[in-house]
Amino acid sequence: MAGGRQLPAGSGDRAQGDALGRKNDRFRIHKTGAPVFPWAMDYPAGFSDGPTGVACGSFETAVAEFIDAANRQCPTCRRGAVVDTDWGWKCEACGACDVAVGCGAPITGHDFLPVRGHPDDDECTYRSDGTNATYCGETRDRHER
Repeated sequence: MAGGRQLPAGSGDRAQGDALGRKNDRFRIHKTGAPVFPWAMDYPAGFSDGPTGVACGSFETAVAEFIDAANRQCPTCRRGAVVDTDWGWKCEACGACDVAVGCGAPITGHDFLPVRGHPDDDECTYRSDGTNATYCGETRDRHER
């Protein structure tokens, strides 16, 4: 965020739609009429599961928020926001991802926790049937993805 205040989910024009009930499908800067944050930059519908936009104190801040949000837009679906991870990025809307060279995207349900006594040695805690009999236990660098 470049300097505005996030609007909570369910607020703003994106959540309301227009008079015909259509949802916004674009980023939009508009005046709010509020004395403290007179400008807002709305996210398109489906861009984020969180806030619906950003309240801004000036038009310049709203433009900076627009540029920041446009830079986070998914190149695959052009709807969702991409989230940086330690292995690359992933789109919140469509699930598309880009994996950095030398890294691998995690397998759903597989989480890594430090081994007791060896905090630098993470191991996978996945159990396919929920019991210790199917404990994965692979280290992060040897884990098959």
